[in-house]
Amino acid sequence: MPSRVPLQILSGHCAIDELPDELDLSELADDMERLWMKSVERLDEGQAMEHAATIVRRADGSLDLINEVFGSANFVQPDLTVTAAQKFIGTFHTHPRTDGILPMPFSHADFVTAIQWQEKLSVLYSDQIAFALVRTINTVAYADPNAVENEFNLFAVGIDAQDRDLLLDAIWAANKWLAQKYGFGLYMGTPEMLYREIQK
Repeated sequence: MPSRVPLQILSGHCAIDELPDELDLSELADDMERLWMKSVERLDEGQAMEHAATIVRRADGSLDLINEVFGSANFVQPDLTVTAAQKFIGTFHTHPRTDGILPMPFSHADFVTAIQWQEKLSVLYSDQIAFALVRTINTVAYADPNAVENEFNLFAVGIDAQDRDLLLDAIWAANKWLAQKYGFGLYMGTPEMLYREIQK
């Protein structure tokens, strides 16, 4: 069955001002939730592990998560290997936290890899909230990793790390700013339906 995500989105050729208001990722929802549960299955012991997978488009047009891997509490390296019958679309990973600062949006490194790996969709799941970066014709071909990190960190300058709400607000503001600067559509919602963050 063809994907519920429009082909123009999966090609990365949509203009940023023509992106849809909604992004239906329900075909991946069960796997996203399953990998999240694996990420936090030892949380009561003070342990968490990021899990990741590669998003591919199969020959029938549907999306699938393959190459499931796990890493540490704050890092995982996806396996980007795909077969000739699969088309690389992007990556999925989880953001569990042992300090309770949830849901945690994209990191500066996530923006860099989405650019470098030419991901059409970069999807993140954290505490029942899904986030997505969507490549467009406006997405840059290159971004300096140090510059992206510095830009990201500026939003949290002066915020006490113990103030969870303020810190999350700052990180979300950084996500919106970086998405706009580097030409991504930014979505947030449930695994089944994400809604576009309107960037002005």
